[in-house]
Amino acid sequence: MRVEDRKGTAIVFASFYGVLMMRIGLVLCSVGVTATIVLAMAGPTAAQSNPCIELGQYIDPNGDDIWTVPPSNAAALDAANRCIATQGGTANLYGIRAYIHRLMGNYALADADATRRIEIEPAGNAYRNRAIIRQNAGRHEEAIADLRVSLRRGYNRPAVAHQEIAASLRQLGRYSEALAAIELSASLDPDYEWALYERGLIFFDQERWDEAIGAFTRYIAINRSNAQAYVYRSTSFFRLERWNDGLSDADRAIQIDPRSANGFNNRGFALHNLGRYSESIAAFRRSIQLEPTNASAWDNLCSYLTDTNDPAGALVACDRRESLSGITSRDRARVHSYRGLAYEALGDIPSAVEAFRTALASPDAHAATRERAEAGLLRLGYRN
Repeated sequence: MRVEDRKGTAIVFASFYGVLMMRIGLVLCSVGVTATIVLAMAGPTAAQSNPCIELGQYIDPNGDDIWTVPPSNAAALDAANRCIATQGGTANLYGIRAYIHRLMGNYALADADATRRIEIEPAGNAYRNRAIIRQNAGRHEEAIADLRVSLRRGYNRPAVAHQEIAASLRQLGRYSEALAAIELSASLDPDYEWALYERGLIFFDQERWDEAIGAFTRYIAINRSNAQAYVYRSTSFFRLERWNDGLSDADRAIQIDPRSANGFNNRGFALHNLGRYSESIAAFRRSIQLEPTNASAWDNLCSYLTDTNDPAGALVACDRRESLSGITSRDRARVHSYRGLAYEALGDIPSAVEAFRTALASPDAHAATRERAEAGLLRLGYRN
C-alpha cells in the first residue's frame, strides 16, 4: 500500500440443516426431509446408498465452513446432484446446491439454482440468498433489487439485509446511499458488528481516514479476532502518517493471522517510514511468499529496493508488479518512475531517461509520480 496513490446419524443431518438455516436461510419444509432423517437412523450403510444422507454427512458443525475437508465442495456437489436426481428438486435442495456452487465460484450455476428455489418457494430468505450470489458475481444492482424484495417478503434479519444493500451501494460508489443503509441497519440492531465494519469500509473508500479509524475502532471493540479490520485501520493510520499506530495494528493482524499477507505488507510499509529499511524489505518479502500476487507488496519492493542498494532487485520487482492483472495506467506510470530510479542507480542513463519519460507520458500519472520523474530527468540533465 503506497500512501501517495492509493458422522452418519440423524443428529448429523439435523445439524446440517440447522447450520444451513442460520447461514443460508433454508426452511425445513421440503418433501423428503423427514424421510431422509428416518433413513439416516439406519446408520452409515444407508448413507453409502442414499446420496441425500451422504450430503447430510458433509457438515462440520464446529467449523466456520459448511463442508468438511475432506470431503470437498466437489464431493458435496456430487452428492447434491445425485440427491436431486433420485429425490427430485425441492426448494431446499436447490438452495443447498446453489450454496455449494457459490462456494466453488460457479456463480451462473448458483444463480440458476437460486432462481429455481425462488420459483418453488418465493420467500424472503430465498431472494436474499440469490442476492449474495449476485454480489459475489459483481452484479450489485441486481443484488440490491433482490435484497429489497427479500425485505418486502419478510426476511427475518432486516439489519443484515440493509448492511448487504450498503455493501453493494459502496461497490457502486453510491456512498451517501450506502451510509443511509448502514444507519438503518444499525438502528435495527445496534449490536450488529458487520454494520460497524461496513461503515468503516465506506469511509475508507471515500478516504475519510479519521472516520474510518473511528468506525473500525468501534468494530474492533466488539470483535478483536478479525485480522483484516486491523489491516484497514493500519492503512488508515498510514494515510495520516501515524506510522507507529499503523505498525501496531499491522503486528496485531499478524498475531491473529500469521499468514496475513496484507498484515506483513503493512508492517513493511510502517517500518520503511520509520527508517527500519532492512526489516521492511523482509516484511514485504514475507508478504509475497504468502501471496505471490500481492500487488501492493510487489509495488513496495519496486519502490524501496533501490533505497536499500538493490536496484537490480527493484527492477525485478517492478517487472513482476507490471505483469500482474488489474494494473491501472496510474499504477504503471508509478512503476516506470521507480524503474527510472533503479536504472539511474545502476548507471544506465538511457534506460533511466526512457523510464522517467514513459511515466510522464501517462495522463493518469499521480502528482507524486510526475514529481519523481521530473526530478529524475533534471538530475540527469534532461527536460521532458
